[in-house]
Amino acid sequence: MSRMTCMLCGSTEFVKDGEFMVCQGCQSKYTMTEARQLMNDGGNTGANTMGQPSVQTSLENARRARAKEDWEETEKYYNMVEQYEPKNIEAVFYSAYAKARQTLTDGDLYKRQEAFKVFKNTISIIRDNFNSENEAELRKIIANAAEDTINLYGVSYVYNKKVNGYGITVSSDQNSTITLFNDANIAMLDVAEGAFNFFSDKDAKITYIKLCVNIAETMFTHGNLTNTADVITSLHEKWHSIDPSHAVPPPLKKPLPVPPFLLVILGLVILILIIAFVPVFL
Repeated sequence: MSRMTCMLCGSTEFVKDGEFMVCQGCQSKYTMTEARQLMNDGGNTGANTMGQPSVQTSLENARRARAKEDWEETEKYYNMVEQYEPKNIEAVFYSAYAKARQTLTDGDLYKRQEAFKVFKNTISIIRDNFNSENEAELRKIIANAAEDTINLYGVSYVYNKKVNGYGITVSSDQNSTITLFNDANIAMLDVAEGAFNFFSDKDAKITYIKLCVNIAETMFTHGNLTNTADVITSLHEKWHSIDPSHAVPPPLKKPLPVPPFLLVILGLVILILIIAFVPVFL
């Protein structure tokens, strides 16, 4: 009797879970159609003969894990795809992205910095794989990658801080993580702008310049990178050059900080009020 053999790890132990057969060796999921194909193959497909169907299975598993924000599983399955398709940009990007995301729940800043260094370098690889023949597919991948990189600013993460005896924070490494988010978004902005310059199709150029603006404006707002204001204006001008209907907005400006002397005056006022009214209640 033919037995199912997992194309990823070689296990023959499976459990039915809804519409899928789940390998108990590596937790890979197979549709019923894929499971029947494994049966028809007579169990001859071993773990070291990962063909196109199994690459596709790993890709689908990776996307499901990514949708659930299960970053450990996401990294595992995209690594499987990348092993056999080293130029699969989606796998290359998200295996590094998922590893970086996992470090956000760990207070080890060095570990986080190392993972984000790899992630930043991985983003740059996308630019090395621009190809007019697969622009439509690449456009979708870059758009998704840019969105997920931008969304880093909104995720929760662990950071270390020290408080004094009054419960007041005296030091924190929170800004170190924001710097990592900034570096990743700067790299993604470079990719999106590179795509804008590389591809000639007008619709593609508009898509990429919109991504550029979105990334730069997010860095301006959430990354506290006020020096991106001129970059944003320049990007809008490029947008206008290919789409005259697009109006260049006025330059963005950060709200002016409260002058230090006003904070001192406010503190003195509060102190005077405390001194004046506390005796009344004694």
